[in-house]
Amino acid sequence: MFRARPSRPTKRQRVKLTFMLVLAAAALAALTLGLRVWRMTCETALSDARDSVNIAVNNAINSIMSSEKWFGASFVTLEHDAGGNVTAVTTDVSAVNALSSQLMAELAQTASSGGLDVNVPLGDILGMGAFTGRGPKMQVRVTMLTSSYATYRSELVSAGINQTLHRIALQVTVFAQIYIPWAHISAEIDNEVLIAETVIVGSVPETYLNME
Repeated sequence: MFRARPSRPTKRQRVKLTFMLVLAAAALAALTLGLRVWRMTCETALSDARDSVNIAVNNAINSIMSSEKWFGASFVTLEHDAGGNVTAVTTDVSAVNALSSQLMAELAQTASSGGLDVNVPLGDILGMGAFTGRGPKMQVRVTMLTSSYATYRSELVSAGINQTLHRIALQVTVFAQIYIPWAHISAEIDNEVLIAETVIVGSVPETYLNME
């Protein structure tokens, strides 16, 4: 008894199979490219959004510090001994907190007025160096949330021979929603803004206080 040999695919079947394989490969390549472009647009939008928020924070603090209320304000009190040496550094926490509150109020006003709009060129999105800054622009909308907050940090660092630098900085955390045509990104954007810097000549003060 003889077994029948399996029939070979016809030319038409081979062409059809080849076409299906090419089509599957093209679909996979398109999907891979699409995911790459999606990831790059999200990364670019997030980067530009961070820059825009940080610029907004810096502009707000510069505007506040140049106002009549805060211009030339001192957030630190130095105490001296009989020999003129600095014995204590006292931070006026109430003033720092008032400044923080005013900063967050200005950022909230920016958020309530519609947030920030950033236009990103297509060349930047695709990451093609030769086309950076060129091509049609994609709009990125950044909305800052009212849950954003600011804390302060103070430190004493060496500033050379027999000198110490006292710094006070606001650490601003902005929670933002970033919208692009095909994605929605939640981000936490941190920024640090220097608000006071004092050079202390002599030995490092032994006492470091926070005055409420």
